[in-house]
Amino acid sequence: GLLIEFLNRNDLRKNTVVIFTTDNGTPVRSLSHPDENGKYVRIPVYSQLHGKRIQGGKGRLDDTGTRVPLIVSWPETIPSSQTSQALVDMSDFYATCVDLGRGRIPKGLDGQSFAPLLRGAGSPRTWAFAEHGGKSWVRDQQYKLLDNGTFLEVLADPGQQRKITGSLLSEQARAALIELQSAHPRLSGNV
Repeated sequence: GLLIEFLNRNDLRKNTVVIFTTDNGTPVRSLSHPDENGKYVRIPVYSQLHGKRIQGGKGRLDDTGTRVPLIVSWPETIPSSQTSQALVDMSDFYATCVDLGRGRIPKGLDGQSFAPLLRGAGSPRTWAFAEHGGKSWVRDQQYKLLDNGTFLEVLADPGQQRKITGSLLSEQARAALIELQSAHPRLSGNV
């Protein structure tokens, strides 16, 4: 609020991009208050997504731990209330900021600018990567490949995913598996 107030007061708001995000999901539990023995009570933490109540999953490699809010406000460019389901990876922020500042994006970056998405074009990203505690995944909108080779279909409810193998692989799933195998840094030799 203070940042937006400053930008408005100094007539800078309409051409300033404001980005709000976080680096991981909501915690499973949060310290609430001490009980009669002085030990802290941990209460579950919930968020709302599309009208559904979802318990946090920080530290998990499903959507409860890796799906985070990303709010971008750019009054002269992005219509208010516009939403997108495009994939954005944390490695994309550097490239995006360089792009928005009209700089040259260095070659060899892991990240890709999502500035075209902000300007109304499609997203250049077809997959995203996450890791935590020595485990990792790469995913597209519908499928996820874990570093142990497990292939999952990401279901509509965050935190819900279904292992798929063999005869359950449609042509679309097989194509996604091949792309995700080539994208995963720990599996790239296993296509």
